[in-house]
Amino acid sequence: MVLAAGAILHFVYESIVAPSLRLELRLALIRLEDEVRLLRIQTSAGAGEQFDRVERQLCELQDSIHSLACILFKFDLVTIYTLSKEIDRDAGLKRRVEARARILDDCVVPRGRALRSEQIRIATKALAVNSGPMLLWLVVPVSLFVGYHAVFNKIKNSLTVPAHDLKRLMLDEEALVA
Repeated sequence: MVLAAGAILHFVYESIVAPSLRLELRLALIRLEDEVRLLRIQTSAGAGEQFDRVERQLCELQDSIHSLACILFKFDLVTIYTLSKEIDRDAGLKRRVEARARILDDCVVPRGRALRSEQIRIATKALAVNSGPMLLWLVVPVSLFVGYHAVFNKIKNSLTVPAHDLKRLMLDEEALVA
């Protein structure tokens, strides 16, 4: 019964709730992308000699936001694991990713840094929306397993306390005699 109820809830979540949440996140990303475009226009006039640097930072931010919007429905733990594994495997890709991360993290425009933080917040929400049901199916068994081992170790440790230490630790020594 529990599995059937879980399957029904999972179906409702994946067919109704998650698509609505993803649409909301996608619209938030589109608003962010529009805000970066506007910021590029506004800062291009006042950037002066740093124009190329500012333009590159904001262009990379806009592309990063657009990329997340494109893969939003697939952005889950498996995707992050796959990307991380590929980045670790491919030295050239790792260098490009690190260089782009430096560009995005070193943005000289404060509003650009704030938009980057907002992008990361939206990505975290997308991760929760896309991985949530999988995590729920894993949380209960993992919690039971971890809890069992924690209690098992406590019991094992309690049973291995020497008698003279056990008498000293127990408040009521008469309970030990019984």
